[in-house]
Amino acid sequence: RDFFEDALGFCREEFGESNLVHFTVHMDEETPHAHFGFVPLKDGKLSWKGFFPDKAALGAMQDRFYGRVGALYGLSRGEKRIEGEPARRHKSVAEYKAESRRVQAELDEKAEQLESARLELASANAELASARAQLVECRSQVEGFAARFERIKAELAQIAECLSVRGFLGSFKAKLAEFAENPICKAALAAGRDFITARDGRRAEKVLVDGAREKVGEMGELSREMDELSLLDEAGDMRGASRKLDGHEAPARPRDNQVL
Repeated sequence: RDFFEDALGFCREEFGESNLVHFTVHMDEETPHAHFGFVPLKDGKLSWKGFFPDKAALGAMQDRFYGRVGALYGLSRGEKRIEGEPARRHKSVAEYKAESRRVQAELDEKAEQLESARLELASANAELASARAQLVECRSQVEGFAARFERIKAELAQIAECLSVRGFLGSFKAKLAEFAENPICKAALAAGRDFITARDGRRAEKVLVDGAREKVGEMGELSREMDELSLLDEAGDMRGASRKLDGHEAPARPRDNQVL
């Protein structure tokens, strides 16, 4: 209401209150606006040119309205036609509707493309999350393989060290006792009893040899499990690294009479 009252005051000052015929506020469109009419009477003469002698005068009036009313309410002046620039032709209703349909079609197409891109992104994110989960699982398995490989390698090395002194029953027994945390060495120590006779030594040696074959079988099973690990390409590199820990290749499966 304040805006329209100020607009009415502007019209009174510009065209003379006695010349105003009407000032009507319209609320029938999305943007409230007003229409006004006046009689172009100036100095007792009816003259339109007395108020607007040329086209520039109308633009100047719009500038004055913007400065005294529009700007106070945060409105914009709008684009001004540059001198020498041809007047803009208003579009017909048919042209406006055709352009509106074209713009709407473009918006619909962009919306479809955006939705498609959103779905593709969601799918890609899901695949990425799945790949990351697989990678975590793969790394966990590889770390487990490496730990098992190190354990088997250490146990085989202890068995080999015990067998290297099997000809000396006292040293044989002492070495088995030293590696008693190794289940196979502990079982061999129990099988050899007092390690007094050669028979005691052979019983302990048999336990070690059988245990070594069992460990070599575990190594083969470990190798097969690693070969089956193919979740990600990176797994191959990890598997190769785990097979050669600390510069030691995993031992190949020996023949029956060549366990160690």
